[in-house]
Amino acid sequence: MTTLYRPVQVTNFDQLDELPPGSFMHPDCRNGGILTYLVPIEAEEEWTAMGSDNGEPWIAHVGHDGIDGSREEAQQYVDRFGGFIAHRTRTPWEEAQ
Repeated sequence: MTTLYRPVQVTNFDQLDELPPGSFMHPDCRNGGILTYLVPIEAEEEWTAMGSDNGEPWIAHVGHDGIDGSREEAQQYVDRFGGFIAHRTRTPWEEAQ
C-alpha cells in the first residue's frame, strides 16, 4: 500500500476533530478563513498492459474477466500480446467520485 494525501478544506475548527490521524495543514493554503489540510488515504498499486495495433490504442482490462492488476499478470500479458506495462495507484476516494 502507498499513502497519498488529498486536500480537504476546513472552514471551522469543529471539522478538525473529524480529520484522521496523520492529517496536516498545507503550508501554502491559508486564505480567507479557509484552511486546507492534507489528509492521508491508502492507495493500491495497479498494473496493466497497454499498446497499439495499427495505430489503434488498447489497454488490458483489469478486474472481472481480465487480468488481476498484479505486475506479474501485466508482464505475462505483455509477453504474450506485446505492448508495455502501465502502473498507477488507485484509491477508494477515486472510486467514490
